[in-house]
Amino acid sequence: MPGLTEVYALQRIAMAAAFPAGQGQLREELAEEILARIVQHEKEADPTFYQRARGFALYLAPHNCTAASVERLANLLVDFDDARPSMLRAMTEKHEDDALCVERAALLP
Repeated sequence: MPGLTEVYALQRIAMAAAFPAGQGQLREELAEEILARIVQHEKEADPTFYQRARGFALYLAPHNCTAASVERLANLLVDFDDARPSMLRAMTEKHEDDALCVERAALLP
């Protein structure tokens, strides 16, 4: 039977593959639900989830390089006012990266 390290590694691989290239529309359709669950789990005092939460959020948080995606992540940060510092930092970085992507895309001809 695999140990926790192996189980977590397999979960990360599965999450990374959940939305491969070309699945942007599916990620967009599920964005609100995914973010709501991230917020819900962050607010619950579940030490098991906390051990993996940042990785889950980084892999699953919808960041689609659109204005709507940037706005969704900004709203998430408001909901995260009582989040753990590591999770808040991770989601802030997601928001900043997505906003930068939108800015750079606007510069393209």
